[in-house]
Amino acid sequence: MNIKNIVHDLVFREKRESRFRMIPDSDGLNFVLPPDDFEKCRNGEADGWSLHQYVCLRMLEEQGYAKQIPNGYLIPSDNAVVMEDDAKFLLDFPPPFPGHFRIRVNSETSHSTFSIHIIPVMPDGKELPNYGQNGPCLQFGSQELYILSSAEWLAFSSLKAHQSLPSENKSELHNLKLVGSLQAARKLGMDIDLSHFNQIEVREPGKVGVAVTQQEDGCLLLTPTFGPDMPPKSIAKRLGQLSNAIDIGVIRIQDQIVVLDEKRLKATHEIISNRLIPRPQVKRFLKSPSAFLDASLVDLDAGFSLRVRGATVFRHAYFGETDESGLSWFDREQQKTEQVCQPSVLHNTVKYKEDLQLAKKRIDDARNTGASVIEFGGKTIDISDSNAVDSIIRSIEKKITGLARTKKEPAEQSQDKEGKDRLPIIVDIAKNDDQLELGSDDIPALIKNATYKPHIDYSIYKRQPFPHQDEGIRWILGLAQPTLSLPDGEESLHGALLADDMGLGKTYMALVAISEYFRLCKEKNIVERPVLIVVPLTLLENWREEIQQTFHKAPFSDVVLLQADAHLRKFRIGGAGIEIKQQAAKEFLNNDNQLTMPENAIRYSLKIGKEFGADRLDLPRRVVFTTYQTLRDYQFSLCRIDWSFVVFDEAQHIKNPNTLATRAAKGLKARFKLLATGTPVENHLGDFWCLMDTARPGALGAYQDFRQEYIMPIRHALPDQAPELRQTIGKNLRSKVGALMLRRLKEDNLPGLPKKYIYSGLNIDKENGCQYDPLLEKEMNGEQLQRYDTTIDTVVEVQQKGDGTNPILAGLYQLREISLHPLLLNRGVLTTPKNSMEARELIRLSGKLEILLDILDQIRKKGEKAIIFLINKRLQSFLKVALGRIYDINVEIINGDTKAISTPSRTANNTRKEIINNFECQKGFGVILMSPIAAGTGLTVVAANNVIHLERHWNPAKEDQASDRVFRIGQTKDVNVYLPIIKHPSIDSFDVNLHRLLSNKVTLKDAVITPEEVTNEEMGAATFRATVNQEDQDRPLRGKDLRLLSWQEFEALCAEIYGQHLRGEAFLTPTNDYGADVVIFGKKQNALVQCKHISMQKYDSIDPLTQIHSAKPVYEEKTGKKFSKLIVAVTARKYSKKVVGVAPTYKTELVAQGDLDNLMKVYKVSRKEIQRRLLASRIFEA
Repeated sequence: MNIKNIVHDLVFREKRESRFRMIPDSDGLNFVLPPDDFEKCRNGEADGWSLHQYVCLRMLEEQGYAKQIPNGYLIPSDNAVVMEDDAKFLLDFPPPFPGHFRIRVNSETSHSTFSIHIIPVMPDGKELPNYGQNGPCLQFGSQELYILSSAEWLAFSSLKAHQSLPSENKSELHNLKLVGSLQAARKLGMDIDLSHFNQIEVREPGKVGVAVTQQEDGCLLLTPTFGPDMPPKSIAKRLGQLSNAIDIGVIRIQDQIVVLDEKRLKATHEIISNRLIPRPQVKRFLKSPSAFLDASLVDLDAGFSLRVRGATVFRHAYFGETDESGLSWFDREQQKTEQVCQPSVLHNTVKYKEDLQLAKKRIDDARNTGASVIEFGGKTIDISDSNAVDSIIRSIEKKITGLARTKKEPAEQSQDKEGKDRLPIIVDIAKNDDQLELGSDDIPALIKNATYKPHIDYSIYKRQPFPHQDEGIRWILGLAQPTLSLPDGEESLHGALLADDMGLGKTYMALVAISEYFRLCKEKNIVERPVLIVVPLTLLENWREEIQQTFHKAPFSDVVLLQADAHLRKFRIGGAGIEIKQQAAKEFLNNDNQLTMPENAIRYSLKIGKEFGADRLDLPRRVVFTTYQTLRDYQFSLCRIDWSFVVFDEAQHIKNPNTLATRAAKGLKARFKLLATGTPVENHLGDFWCLMDTARPGALGAYQDFRQEYIMPIRHALPDQAPELRQTIGKNLRSKVGALMLRRLKEDNLPGLPKKYIYSGLNIDKENGCQYDPLLEKEMNGEQLQRYDTTIDTVVEVQQKGDGTNPILAGLYQLREISLHPLLLNRGVLTTPKNSMEARELIRLSGKLEILLDILDQIRKKGEKAIIFLINKRLQSFLKVALGRIYDINVEIINGDTKAISTPSRTANNTRKEIINNFECQKGFGVILMSPIAAGTGLTVVAANNVIHLERHWNPAKEDQASDRVFRIGQTKDVNVYLPIIKHPSIDSFDVNLHRLLSNKVTLKDAVITPEEVTNEEMGAATFRATVNQEDQDRPLRGKDLRLLSWQEFEALCAEIYGQHLRGEAFLTPTNDYGADVVIFGKKQNALVQCKHISMQKYDSIDPLTQIHSAKPVYEEKTGKKFSKLIVAVTARKYSKKVVGVAPTYKTELVAQGDLDNLMKVYKVSRKEIQRRLLASRIFEA
């Protein structure tokens, strides 16, 4: 569970519960509980708010933002000021200061008596000079606290450090550094008036570089540089100001003051004393500048890569149609707009709370089914960058909430105003979009001509390569070898794409190639620069283990895991936060969104460069593992490092050029970039362009040119011509990239691989090597059949109405759930079985789960292990317990919630790798549950040789990736893949249709083509062709049926009943329901209903009474109508005396199972009507 979900669950709960006490001090914010209460939280025995706060604090500890103290946690000040809004709300952070700040200055910067006092000013103009700073908080009096923002924290902590200096040590350097820090805080978003320092900018360069100008006579003139936006000519004119400087230097250049400490002053003098390079020495200087200048003083590195221009505000690019044919369950039937908009357009289309709730629902629905776009407000919006979308939604939520509040809450208004004037800053790169700005089309044509030919001594490695691995190592090394002859300081654009099938040893090949590259560096006396390996979080431990399994002695000096759960804190500068969260005021941006602010306003959060000595991240021969998220978050620092190799594992994570991680990946500076992925094209050919543009910029030209040549012909082709054209273009594209891509498939019968057998429950012609097994088919009946038929008929009926509503997507989602288990319908949950008998009873309700048990029984007899792939987390949770009860084994789950790496605060066996290790060490029969989405790539589980696709992915390539967890090098047994099919007695079922459509999808080895996925249009056309004949769907429900309903169905039932009872119009409420689940506008009175679907016989909580009571004024304000009737309806047989006793106080009518049964005798409600209700618009959505 993430913090956002915790907050959502608690927004309308009673807030007077036990909770952590927050105590600020000089270290940060302490959150403590009484010892007994804290122990209850640790044991999972606490209830309500304090338990959720504890979970939040544990999550922050795992991320490196908090640490445990006796009976609680400490969030250090530098972490507290960058905390997310959701965590701030849940942990009861103080509000931000609602006003602004100004300074009072005493004396001049050249005097030791110089001082500054920051004065808070309230919105009404009242100054508050008497305050204290308590850690990350401003404190007024004994009770009034305000949390500082990261920019405010920079200002106040710099001021505190300056005030702590003895007067005799306050030199002009220290005084100007304080002014510079306050100016940087202002540029990062602090609302502060700096008096006369508003017109003067203080610069303190982190390093001194050198600019080279060729004179008319051929000589070179050197000029020290102090930042990218200060012209060398302006500096050269004022170097005389430093002639008498000894300990510190100050140069005034127009409206800027450059402050040089002793080291930077020495570097400047070093350049001044060697300003003129005679013409005969020019060539030698350019080849080896360190022979003329002291490299320990002057920064001779190039800084960012050639591709990085500096910093900018993120803007969407790479517009235009693609050839995408992938599953997007929540796209419209036909996308009429060609342009996919960036998510920032939500700021303009979401104006009210109702808009916000609808947008959030569509985003959540799209994510649940893998869609990357939504249609909202008449626009098609890209939501592939989850973090960017979530940030925008939070900003809109804050704005709307602020508008709805009273003027007594100025803090929120201040935040809104601040948010409007600040923009996030990211690395700006040459995009190669409309035109080719950077790159080369020099491509080796043949792989055999590019490979490394000399002998490689594999005896020094623990494992010997298979022939295809030797070829791969030589291919990488051959393409990287030219970078060894590059002059020092000259940048490389070399790279390649290793696109081998899953399980062929790409990790091993990359590590050995890097080791051999280091060997060549050593032979040529070249610096062995650090290596960066970017991987999904789930694979960090796999790579670390692969190093141990590959080398007797690793070629790396050490291994760093640059991730919040591991070594990130060690290499993060104290007080620095995530780099992309820094903000810049709009006034510092010109019309082209290029920064005109000085370099010291951009925060570098990692210890990069010589100034950090042995603590620096970028030590030679070090290998740094990081994740795509960390690369995105710390892109400024990581893009400044001179890497030897950068490896991107599962490189499909950077296939979208419009994500921040992709932009950062393109901006990295490396001698060689290796992209490794088994799926070089996931959604459309634009993916392939993006990967190649990262590996070798320019290889496929500019994006728009590529789109016209390769994508648009497919878009404009007739349906019957498209498949053949797709293959032709794919072959041409494969030929175009030549030796820059190496791709081998398992179908090539490579040595070291077992045989694979695929079995299905559908007896059709052999497709893709699939064999029929009658054990894998079963016909649905009973509750499963009834619910399936009701859904089919309801969808068809709504379609035939032709009122503009398209129920296909919702209907497909429901059929998918029913096909797994009928009680999953409409977010239903299966009860936890207490023993084997209860588990089997629940399983018997699902034909597919009965097939599962039959398969597992066979596997157990053979003493083998199995992986079950399914996406539905509710079914995962049930099967973990149920299969454990039935087979008396421990069944683990690996999904998106499973942690990737161990930390001191987490037991190791909770991680994915340790779960797999324990599973593989277990003798005999075993079962593990995996999500094909979260665990479908990167993991190796060769102890299992049986794969069961209980819930199938609509992309056959993704399904193959999941199977490849066991079908790979290292597997010693033949692999069995099982595809269970649940059938319908009279029509083709969901499973049958999906299997047939998947069987028709093909891929080619020798072409770069878009993988053909099953689309929602195909499934909808196949599944909803006709109604079925099932009388039970029209049978009126009774009280005994309540236990089989999901909580959503129960709410729909109540809406139907009370809509008839009050002779009016009923509506279900949206996700953010304000405490009511059903709203009825009756003929004589209006009503609100709170529904609770529970398994208990007696209901003993007053929560729904308080919720429905609180909902009354909200709905009266929103609808302009009075609600005289408040109802709480539960599926329990009765209420406790406590609840009955307080009901009159809340003026609430209590309805239990018997009351509902009496109403259902009078007001008939069938399953079909419930399904129709769930497909209808909710209140405020109509």
